[in-house]
Amino acid sequence: MNIDFAQVEKFVQLVSSSGVHEVSVIDGKRSLTVTNTTKAQTAQMPTQTQATPQNADFTAPQTPNAQSPDQAKCITSGDVGILSLTKDGKPYVQVGDAVQAGDTVASVAQLGVLMPIIADKAGTVAAVLMSDGERVEYGQAVIELA
Repeated sequence: MNIDFAQVEKFVQLVSSSGVHEVSVIDGKRSLTVTNTTKAQTAQMPTQTQATPQNADFTAPQTPNAQSPDQAKCITSGDVGILSLTKDGKPYVQVGDAVQAGDTVASVAQLGVLMPIIADKAGTVAAVLMSDGERVEYGQAVIELA
């Protein structure tokens, strides 16, 4: 078995610079698994220390008059990555636009691949809850419908 260590090194660097926790590649009888344990990755993960009683009184700062959107009226991301609200310089949707189930309303860049965020319900765009280029998590609300 010949191993191209330059390719392995590039693969490790790609995984460590991304938000991905673990990636496995299988090629016939060979496989390679890379686990991301960088400080940036582990800093995002909650630890038992953060849940101790001495920290229990902490509440996250909130924007004045900010309201949490009704999740039942939201279109959420099915992927983790960098949010793109535009395609070819034009927004996918804007406030006031009518959206049908199955419409692409945004996309998520994930390891260089754009994954569409597809509306699972119809409605009128009431709010775009995130900014272009912002990191988006799985299940995070992106578009709120009226």
